Amino acid sequence: MILWGAKSTRRAGPDRYARNAWGRAILAAALAASVGCATARTGGDDEDIRPPRKSVLVGELLAIFPGLIVHGLGHRYAGNHDRANEILTMELFSVLTAGVGGGLVALGESEDADALRVAGWIGVGMGAIPFLGTWIYDIVYTPSEIRAFNERRRRESDE
Repeated sequence: MILWGAKSTRRAGPDRYARNAWGRAILAAALAASVGCATARTGGDDEDIRPPRKSVLVGELLAIFPGLIVHGLGHRYAGNHDRANEILTMELFSVLTAGVGGGLVALGESEDADALRVAGWIGVGMGAIPFLGTWIYDIVYTPSEIRAFNERRRRESDE
């Protein structure tokens, strides 16, 4: 086992440098190919290129699964970043409220204090309701946001 700063007992011969040179050449070729593919054009006039439309299905899927953990992804996909940030902020406040409530429940259990336990469960409920509400809001209103985004793009491309 070689530790940091310790010298290797293997000698660096010409074959080792040759392998490194081939590795660098392959890496450079792969990088050049990926840049070439990314910048390649399909041909045609620039006027024929329309702005991409966003899919309602993709927006809904983003709002449903990853949106359960990070609320507002459907609105962010639709281009409404301000609303997505509002939804995410409401989610963070609801998680904070539920976390404080969970801490009070745990403290009430350890101290055998019924008042703390009840206050904790109320806090958990007050955090869970907006948590689920913001998630459902994102799921319900994402399609209309995507349709509005696509309509704006269509109008911009017609001008």
